[in-house]
Amino acid sequence: MKKTTTEVFGGNLSVSCPNCKNWEEQPIDQQRHHLQTFEQTNFLGYSEMGNEVVVMNCTDCKTPFHLEWDFNNDSSYKAANAIKWIDGLSKTRYKQGREQLGSPSLGFCCLGYGCQLLEVDYAINDGVSRDFKSRVGLLYSQGMFTNEDKFRNDSKLSPSSEWEWGNGIGVQNLTGLNDQLGYSFNKISKFIKANIERLFEYDVAKLLKSHYDVSN
Repeated sequence: MKKTTTEVFGGNLSVSCPNCKNWEEQPIDQQRHHLQTFEQTNFLGYSEMGNEVVVMNCTDCKTPFHLEWDFNNDSSYKAANAIKWIDGLSKTRYKQGREQLGSPSLGFCCLGYGCQLLEVDYAINDGVSRDFKSRVGLLYSQGMFTNEDKFRNDSKLSPSSEWEWGNGIGVQNLTGLNDQLGYSFNKISKFIKANIERLFEYDVAKLLKSHYDVSN
């Protein structure tokens, strides 16, 4: 089965069939089910770059192919998804859960809610999702908050983690805020906006800081 990868040009994402001349382009922040000439049928796993790989059917030539969803070269796409997630956390009525990504009936952790919101394929019992990390531009799947300035100045250094404390407990990531400290979704949303550079990739962080008019 032939393989191909999505391409991104100035905020638009393009899918081309490797078996015929069929192709389709749409705004990169559109959901996948909005594609008109391609149908996603199976999830295969992740590429070496951490991108989701699926089986896609072409409605023109009726031939399936493997497609790698590569959004990593467009920070505006990640920032748009991150904004949707951050704002959603502040107003969602979904039940909050602990220790797993979750579901509507079991409740979501803050990362699981993001998977649900952005239609990321995930396993309910997992604690993190690499696809969600790449979809919103987080530095780490657990949402670790780091002293990123130190990390950027020397790529050989491990990121220097800082701690958030509550009730005598210290945590280093968003999953800890959700599970150990019991932060509400709204409080996690406020924490994210106050710590953008500690959580997100550099280019994504710049866009988020501009959107929320913050100077951290």
